[in-house]
Amino acid sequence: MDPETVSSESPPPREAPDGSHAFDCNICLDHVKEPVVTLCGHLYCWPCLYRWICSNSQCPVCKAGVTQDNVIPVYGRGSNSVDPRKQSVPLDVGVPDRPRGQRPEPVQRRGRFAPEQDSTQDVGFSPMIGFFPSLFGLQFQHATHSPVADTGPVSEAEAQQRVQHVFLSRFLLLLGTLVMLSLIVF
Repeated sequence: MDPETVSSESPPPREAPDGSHAFDCNICLDHVKEPVVTLCGHLYCWPCLYRWICSNSQCPVCKAGVTQDNVIPVYGRGSNSVDPRKQSVPLDVGVPDRPRGQRPEPVQRRGRFAPEQDSTQDVGFSPMIGFFPSLFGLQFQHATHSPVADTGPVSEAEAQQRVQHVFLSRFLLLLGTLVMLSLIVF
């Protein structure tokens, strides 16, 4: 076969140097070294993407906006045990270290039961007594925390229907309580 002719066979799947299958960079089309992912989900080598960002501010694949700040480093099994952020970069390349991953701050919860509830809105029940209303479906909430208050403006017919629903619920609860008491007493 002539060396200048191209084979029509598909190349065998490439493997990473450690023998496992790896992902390819969307710029150099080689195994990913120092992998980073853009917010649009495309995988690149950090040196390749950095050189691209210097001349272009768009993702090479989908043309979404890409900056150094919105690139996410990828860590996984089979990676070097060396922290990639501490690796030295050759001075002639001019590529800075791969950006650090961003970790959101955990949500701090106030109060005992709800994040919005403070001590001035406490119902005043002890923990054991406060448990019993939940057995019967009762909820003690202020108007600002009720699900009804968060739905926005409602029509007069919907408001009337809600009032009827609340009345019927309370009436059936009272009726059920009376039936239970009559079974216990008699």
